[in-house]
Formats: sequence, C-alpha cells, structure tokens
Amino acid sequence: RNQPDDSGGLGLAIVRSIMQAHGGQVSVESNEAGTRFSLLFPLAKA
Repeated sequence: RNQPDDSGGLGLAIVRSIMQAHGGQVSVESNEAGTRFSLLFPLAKA
C-alpha cells in the first residue's frame, strides 16, 4: 500500500459491518488463481 490514495482495505471493513447489521456474512478466499469475495444475504421474511 504505497499509493497515497490507497484506502488500505477500509471498504471491506465497511461492507462487513453493513452485512452484519443486516444479518448477512462476508467471506474471502484466495488461492493462486485469484481471490473470491462472497456475500451471503439472509432471505426476507414474507
């Protein structure tokens, strides 16, 4: 993180907080092929 305008990942922390506030989850998986970000949203009650 050498660029002055680099947030250092603050956006992911914000996403995690919002998801948790709404009962959701965030997960991140990395391997040699790349990185996967998954968002799990709860189903709305009818």
